Amino acid sequence: MKLLTVGDVVGEAGIDALHALLRRVKRAHGADFVIVNGENAAGRGLAPKKAADIIAVGEMRGPEANAAQEAARVGVAVLTTIHSSSSEGTYRRMVSLCKRAVDTPDDTRMGYVTEAYPIVVYCRLLENKERRITNISECEILPDGSRRLHKLYEYNITENRLEGDRFIIEGHHQKCEEMSESLQRRFIENGMPRGELEQFIQRKEETA
Repeated sequence: MKLLTVGDVVGEAGIDALHALLRRVKRAHGADFVIVNGENAAGRGLAPKKAADIIAVGEMRGPEANAAQEAARVGVAVLTTIHSSSSEGTYRRMVSLCKRAVDTPDDTRMGYVTEAYPIVVYCRLLENKERRITNISECEILPDGSRRLHKLYEYNITENRLEGDRFIIEGHHQKCEEMSESLQRRFIENGMPRGELEQFIQRKEETA
């Protein structure tokens, strides 16, 4: 497999170049998979007409958040990071960043970002100075258009003690709820092998 990475796409000029050249470069090099670093791109749409397979936004800090969610909503896989205080708070912060580009009602923008990013992986710095993924949540879009946030996995701390000047924290990841049927369909429709998907939905309890 040939992997083509593109970065850093910066501002309007970078987006213009991406739209104009990416398809041509992809064909010229016979690339099978394209990853675009778009963390410094802001303004118009970032998605170059499906030529990119993944757009990576290293950290959402401003109006580039709006371009990223627009790309995600037209079918491009977008991976990004953002500072927030919880999984639920992640969506609220996305809304506030997107509004720096386009001032739309919060409920409308919330609908957009939850459609764009159905899964939030929340990482936290614990007292022992180690980073742990403490929560993986899905925002399910219900048939009536309402949203429901539910935990798929969480980090269960079984021991937290202080030895001298060091915190000792022990725990494990556990499965909380099944992912929704709509998200399962979305994975299958976007090419996830059914065998891989079944690893996540067969067992009620998983530890790591």
